[in-house]
Amino acid sequence: MTKTVQQQSSAPPPQPPPSPPQIIDSASSTGCCTISGTIDVNLSQLKYLAAHMDEFECRRLIAALHYTTYDLPQSMAGAIRKVDENTSCLSHLLHWNSSPAEGKGQTHEHLQHRLRQLNRIDLADWLGKSVFKELSNDLNNILDEPFGALGMQDTKTQLSK
Repeated sequence: MTKTVQQQSSAPPPQPPPSPPQIIDSASSTGCCTISGTIDVNLSQLKYLAAHMDEFECRRLIAALHYTTYDLPQSMAGAIRKVDENTSCLSHLLHWNSSPAEGKGQTHEHLQHRLRQLNRIDLADWLGKSVFKELSNDLNNILDEPFGALGMQDTKTQLSK
C-alpha cells in the first residue's frame, strides 16, 4: 500500500486583477448620490485633457498632481520617471481622479493649478470654463424643476381634485 503525499504550497492563491475605477460621468447620470472622483470634474473633461496633451506633458502633470505643496519643486525629473510610460494618459488621470489619497474629493482647482504651473494655461482656462458651465447647467436644471418628477406628480394630483 503506497501513500501519495501532496505538498501544500505556501504561496497564496493568485488574486484577480483589480477592476478599473468606476467613474461617473455627471453629464450622463441623474440622481447620483456618491462621489467617485473629484467633486466637479467629469469623464468627458478628463478625456478632453488627455486628448490635448502629449505623453510627456501628461506624465509631467501626473507627477505634479502627486505633490501636496502649493509650489512645484525646481526639478521634477525623478517624479516624472516614476510615472509609467506604458499607461495611457486617460488611465493615469482616471486613477488620480478616483484615488482617495489623490484627486478623489477635491475640486477642479487643484488640477487647474497644476496645469497653469506646467504652462498649459489654455487647458487650465478651458477646464475652469467647462466646470463652471456644467455647474451652471446643473443649477439651472434644479431651478427649472426644483422637485423633478415628484413636483410634476404633485401638480397633477392638485389639479385633478
